[in-house]
Amino acid sequence: MTRRMASPIVQRASRQARPAVWPAFAAYAIALLLVLVATLTVLLAVAALRANGAIAHIGPELASFGLSAAGVMLAAAVSAIVLTTVALVATRLECKSAGSGRLAERLRLGRSTATAPGMAAILVGMVALSLASGAASELLGGHDSKAAMEQIRSALTHLGPIRMPVAIAAIAIGPGIAEELFFRGYLQKPLIERWGRWTGIAVSAAAFGLMHLDVVQGALAFAAGLLLGWVAERFQSIRPAIAAHVSNNAMFVVLVPFTHSSAGSRSASLAVLSAGTIALAVCIAVLRKPMAIRPR
Repeated sequence: MTRRMASPIVQRASRQARPAVWPAFAAYAIALLLVLVATLTVLLAVAALRANGAIAHIGPELASFGLSAAGVMLAAAVSAIVLTTVALVATRLECKSAGSGRLAERLRLGRSTATAPGMAAILVGMVALSLASGAASELLGGHDSKAAMEQIRSALTHLGPIRMPVAIAAIAIGPGIAEELFFRGYLQKPLIERWGRWTGIAVSAAAFGLMHLDVVQGALAFAAGLLLGWVAERFQSIRPAIAAHVSNNAMFVVLVPFTHSSAGSRSASLAVLSAGTIALAVCIAVLRKPMAIRPR
């Protein structure tokens, strides 16, 4: 009888102990708005300078610069700065409100539990997922946004030895760190505490995909978010996710000159999809084994 009466009380207390998720969604909405406003403002300012104040030329200059190598790098850098700032400010406010907790600890920036084989599987798995997702996108076809992606690829093809390190910093390192800080460091934790591990990971990944505001890139980002979110939870740190994210973006920048053309055959895309899927499955199997994780 006592057990029966205590059970609802315990359950109610457990529900009350779960954190509210509205601050996380509010921070996400603010971040999305600020990314859009800041990026558009910076690109418009550059376009206005290029147009020499001629209003009629600002639109064409904006379209041209936005899809140029410099425009892509600038937009990526601005987005990274905004996401990092919002993540740090929101986390600081949360820690202050709770009256405890350190910033680095809340963002899960501590040492991970991944072993060397585990880290290797994470990095290879991320590359395999990227290749498989890209091949799947090619096979599906019919997306208007792929034209813009091809223009971006074309812009990054002729970076040269001087601008290549700048592109890696702006497109790979900056966004890789910023997006993991915000999505897997800040956003994902309260969602998991409120709704459970896989629901929290999926919602965080969906928010990550939506942030890209593009059907193709958003779908690929969602798939990557599922893997990176699981990795962050599995190894109790976002460090492996940052390493995988940065490495994957850097690979894209470095290999752009060799993947510029989208005229690959269907059989080649199927081969890449199959190989990537198999490699990803093997890496996930390794990551689930005790050999991939070390005790704290």
